[in-house]
Amino acid sequence: FWNFSASNPMQIICKRMVDDNTAYRAIFRLGVNSFKDVNYLVQDGQSDPLVTVEDIRKNSNMAIGLGFGLEKRRGKGRVQGIYGGTAMINIATDKNTYEYGNAYSETNLLPTRTLWAANPMGYGWVLENKNGTNFGLGVQGFVGVEYFFAPKISLSGEFRYGIGYNTLGDGEVTVQSWDFANSAVKTTSTSTGGNSRFGLDTGIGGFLNLNFYF
Repeated sequence: FWNFSASNPMQIICKRMVDDNTAYRAIFRLGVNSFKDVNYLVQDGQSDPLVTVEDIRKNSNMAIGLGFGLEKRRGKGRVQGIYGGTAMINIATDKNTYEYGNAYSETNLLPTRTLWAANPMGYGWVLENKNGTNFGLGVQGFVGVEYFFAPKISLSGEFRYGIGYNTLGDGEVTVQSWDFANSAVKTTSTSTGGNSRFGLDTGIGGFLNLNFYF
């Protein structure tokens, strides 16, 4: 895949060769993303289809990955076997916010709004859906092959096997609804549960690398 994302990340690996058969690896990833989606709706309370309001969805997310590893190699010439191990730490956050052009009022108890996604609380309209912080640790061994198609440029492929632990902290959902008892708009915030995951598997990943040596 060439569409890199949080579930299919791209990593930058810097290597320092300490001798012909040994290298230290530094691995890092820093991603900060945001987008804004706008939908136009007819304004409630009038019949002119050209009078519209905006419903807006915004998303922001961040991913940080840091690691260190040791690489060893065997072979001579253009084709060399590589193997070693790395340790990784990953942190990620994700948040969605929503704005609605048609507002609640005593004369408009059912405002026309964009249903951006399923409402996790089952009532009202979501104003903010913030996931907990995603934190991961991993130790991986790798084995692969590197082919030099130019004196200092190579392609390498490697597969990894390792142990990993990941935890997702509690999130929070903020919902807007109409309070019939007090005839007013009500805003409620509710915590959402997190989770944790532990694994030992070859499914940690396979990687294709383009390497430049200086």
